[in-house]
Amino acid sequence: MFWLLPALRSASEQSSAQLQRAAAVPPTLCHGRSSSNVSGFNSEMGSDDQSLNEEPLAANQESPSQDLVPVNFNEPISMLQRLSEDLEYHELLDKAAMCQSSLEQLCYVAAFSVSSYSTTVHRTGKPFNPLLGETYELDRARESGYRSLCEQVSHHPPAAAHHVISSRGWTLRQEITVASKFRGKYLSIMPLGTIHAIFEKGNHHYTWKKVTTTVHNIIVGKLWIDQSGEIDIVNHTTGDRCHLKFAPYSYFSRD
Repeated sequence: MFWLLPALRSASEQSSAQLQRAAAVPPTLCHGRSSSNVSGFNSEMGSDDQSLNEEPLAANQESPSQDLVPVNFNEPISMLQRLSEDLEYHELLDKAAMCQSSLEQLCYVAAFSVSSYSTTVHRTGKPFNPLLGETYELDRARESGYRSLCEQVSHHPPAAAHHVISSRGWTLRQEITVASKFRGKYLSIMPLGTIHAIFEKGNHHYTWKKVTTTVHNIIVGKLWIDQSGEIDIVNHTTGDRCHLKFAPYSYFSRD
């Protein structure tokens, strides 16, 4: 056993030298490497080092509590699936593709733009946020003639891209992201992005945007949803325009 003593003594001396060199490294050099494995490990384990935790908070000014929403506020579907439900009344676009008059076609497109709000009266739940790169495909080519593909293209801010191709002469695409405002008793959700509908016959190209959705009684009371704002549906081929106004609910309004 005595022949092991020199090897143990040599290993102990090397370990001691390494510890001395590590202690001699200035702390600023360690903290400056925010992308190192050491700093990432300390961040995940809840280190008390404030200099490591201040950098991500400075980059993201939003409070972490914004993501802490009770699960009963959600419905068991993804936001991508909820966007695909805009095609529930796709027959309106099928009829619009067969119209001879551009004005009649505009009427069908206007009716389709309103049809996406048909279920908001009874559905007050919030869909779950998709993961970055998550997709949702709806293939109804056999029975309805269209295929839909929706993808989450941005996580912060959340944004989705939706593309639909129909064998009945129309194409629909939209890029949707949202901005929200919380005012204590209600939450306003403002969709940002444009919806495009293109018809092969006549090459008519329509665009419009969605209105603001307001969720009332967030804290106390029964949840209910209201839409407000204006929609301008424009035919960029002929210049025709349709203006729709959603009046917000009011106890004192006569509209």
